[in-house]
Amino acid sequence: MYKMKPDSSKGYLRACQIFYAKEMFDAAAKILNIGMKRVSPSDPNHKRLAALKGELENHKKPKTEKAVDAKPAQQPTTQKGNDPLLLPLRERCKCLRLSKTFRHFASCDSLLWTAVDAGEDGFRLNDKALVGLLGRGGRAMQELNILRGSKLTRTILRPLVAAKCRLRSVALTENNKINPVDLVNALVACGGSSLETLNLSSSNVVDAAAKIIVGKFNALKHLVLSRCSLLTDDCFNGVTVVSALESLDISFTSIGNKGMASLVPTFANSLRSLDVSGCASISDQSVALWRKLELLEVLRFSRTNSASNRLAFENSLLHPRRRVLPCFSASCLQALSGLCRNLEEISLSNCAGVSDDAVALLAKRCKNLKRVRLGGCPGVSDTGFGALIASAAELSLLDASNNSRITDGLLFVIAAEGGSLEELYLSNTPNITGQGLVAMAELKDCKVLNVDFCTGMRNEQAKRLKELLPKTMVHTRLS
Repeated sequence: MYKMKPDSSKGYLRACQIFYAKEMFDAAAKILNIGMKRVSPSDPNHKRLAALKGELENHKKPKTEKAVDAKPAQQPTTQKGNDPLLLPLRERCKCLRLSKTFRHFASCDSLLWTAVDAGEDGFRLNDKALVGLLGRGGRAMQELNILRGSKLTRTILRPLVAAKCRLRSVALTENNKINPVDLVNALVACGGSSLETLNLSSSNVVDAAAKIIVGKFNALKHLVLSRCSLLTDDCFNGVTVVSALESLDISFTSIGNKGMASLVPTFANSLRSLDVSGCASISDQSVALWRKLELLEVLRFSRTNSASNRLAFENSLLHPRRRVLPCFSASCLQALSGLCRNLEEISLSNCAGVSDDAVALLAKRCKNLKRVRLGGCPGVSDTGFGALIASAAELSLLDASNNSRITDGLLFVIAAEGGSLEELYLSNTPNITGQGLVAMAELKDCKVLNVDFCTGMRNEQAKRLKELLPKTMVHTRLS
């Protein structure tokens, strides 16, 4: 919780400077007038406020500002405009220096609070503080994130409905104080016509709540239900869907082939991103259904979490069944490459069925591939990765970590033909040496290079690699 002084000259000056830089001249003038009244003339910053007032008077109000201010609800929270409702969160936090407490700030500048993060990393709000904000400027709130560690309880749901918030994004993750079914019903009571993103990961969502979500929120585009252990194959069965989902995350749930049979036809004409990572019940049978997802651009069905650190890698060696699980067959992946030609991102991490031939065919048919994750795939060697580099001209991210079949030969291919790569992950690849890694100096546009725990590299070679790539974030932990 932030505690501020309402007579702080620095707070008013910084707020004015932020609005001025964003060309929000009306908002800057409003804050400036309040500051001139509250700040003592003897304060050193009073003259700076007066000088800024003169500069504001010389500026004309942009013609587009009135149109933006007239309909703030139609502007997305991330769009840069002239509306103070769209101020980035970090800059809004600087404006908090105007108030002594959150409640006081909510009463005087509640319109600035369009995004509220309640959790360990956000504002540690209690029910009373949020209810006070909802009562003063609830209709301006567009984003509400109730995260792990939040003190909020179901008490806030009734004031949320009363304020008639036009929320665009709601998150309830790892929170056991608010029942997700009660939250969904509250959002329905608010109207739900503006809700675009809903994140209920790691919560007690049941099938009935999932049916309400897709049947009531007609503007919903992004839905996250990952790690919701109570979901079954019937969660999308027998419901009239009004939402045109573009992104769906049901990773690490119990949904299997039967659930996919009802899910795919439902969102066939809208779904662009699908994440079924860790869904052990999904097999080759589901791939035949994915041919209906003609707009699919992102597909993730990694079998386990990415083992990018050494501890996870060592555990996978001790427990190989946890690292590589039976999954899609090579023939299935070849069929997939012909079905989803619009794919831009695919994650196959820790999939045992991936082979060199399947990767080569995937790269040949899916020309739009930009991000490929093949970490921990024992069937892929230099041949498969080399074919991928040669075919995918726009490839910007490649994850080939946790693979003992990769050698320096692949690095030379990447150095020669991987000029478009911006992120390259080669951690835990024991057969790569420092000599091959030095060839990575050709990747001038690369932003991230991870070669942690490559046992074939020496300390002096790691230092040399960082010197050759001064603009790249190079990770070279050896132990």
